[in-house]
Amino acid sequence: MDLFYVLLNYHDFETNSRIYAEMPWTLESKVKIMKADAEQSPSAMIDNTYAFFLEVAVIHKLSSLNQTQNLCIRDSAQRIIEFALKLSTSTSTDR
Repeated sequence: MDLFYVLLNYHDFETNSRIYAEMPWTLESKVKIMKADAEQSPSAMIDNTYAFFLEVAVIHKLSSLNQTQNLCIRDSAQRIIEFALKLSTSTSTDR
């Protein structure tokens, strides 16, 4: 399963799930979906291959924002990747 598929079909996954994707994050990145434990923060990495991308709930919110902008599906998915990249960069510099 790749990241583009997950971003297109996010509604098929539980909103409390977490997405981990192979770096660098592209539409073709392989992904793993993990059920989130509410009391545990997301792991940075899984199997030393998959980095925490986003929670499905965040994708729900971002997708609803993008719907008002008349973007094609591919552009909308790319914007979500760019958001996740900015978020991961700001999170790693805050530490």
